Amino acid sequence: MDYDGRPCNESISTNCNYTALVEVMVRFHGSEGGLNPGCVAAKPADQVYSCMIAEHAIGYVAHDVFFEQSKFDHWQLWQEAGIPCVTQQAYTPPWQPAPTCSAADSAAIAGYGKTFMAQASGPLNETGAHRGFFLTSCLVHGQDWHYASIDHVSLQSAFATWYYRRHAERTHVTNDFRWVEDQELPRTDNPLACPPFVFTPWN
Repeated sequence: MDYDGRPCNESISTNCNYTALVEVMVRFHGSEGGLNPGCVAAKPADQVYSCMIAEHAIGYVAHDVFFEQSKFDHWQLWQEAGIPCVTQQAYTPPWQPAPTCSAADSAAIAGYGKTFMAQASGPLNETGAHRGFFLTSCLVHGQDWHYASIDHVSLQSAFATWYYRRHAERTHVTNDFRWVEDQELPRTDNPLACPPFVFTPWN
């Protein structure tokens, strides 16, 4: 996700503008030559680094892509947004006793989810089976292949449905290959798929 959050300082703190960090990385390593040529050609010279960011690069990817992501990604909310109640939680299971998010924390998390869905709208609006999606509303970074689920469909089942129907050319089967939860705040009902956060209601 292209996120313009806190400005970076010389110490490159964890709560920093991720987009700016990508720019520094691309320029430091001279990575411009490895970026998609179509994307590079479409960008002004001072914005070529953005072709390293999925939101900007995906429009130039002709190959099939299956997107597996949480719109409330724990790493992003922790490292990019620096939301206090997320930074209190352990990064990987077993999760610690759940912190309670303040109204401000919950508002920031909800806003981040809306921004994510807006930035994902480009590929989501593409037609055809070359794009598959499994976008959960769990506050998690890595989703378990078997236990993560959307509408009782596991990540494994969703990917297999997309992959085999696409590549076996059984495209007559009706399926838009989009498993998407679009909730305002993260799910908390499945501890195997979602950290057991407690959220303050947000209006």
